[in-house]
Amino acid sequence: MPRLNPYEHLLSLNTGFDLIGKALGALSRQSIFHRKELARFEGWSEETRSSINSYIAGISNLQKRMLLVGYIGSVWHVNGKMKTDECNPLNSL
Repeated sequence: MPRLNPYEHLLSLNTGFDLIGKALGALSRQSIFHRKELARFEGWSEETRSSINSYIAGISNLQKRMLLVGYIGSVWHVNGKMKTDECNPLNSL
């Protein structure tokens, strides 16, 4: 399987969350299910979607910034001087 970029994965995840919302909506129209419970599950789903979107976007933005400041492999180029991977901001995550 070809490697997808993070935004393609994000699209797939959001499509899945859309399906969850539609399925919960369909279930809520059936009298056997408690609408408040299903609404609570939908709220959790939306909260999870938001957290995942924020996390992926944050890491993707960090990766772009790393490329802009000159990270190459495990060597950082800071002010024209080579630094080791100890300078990698991802090490603090």
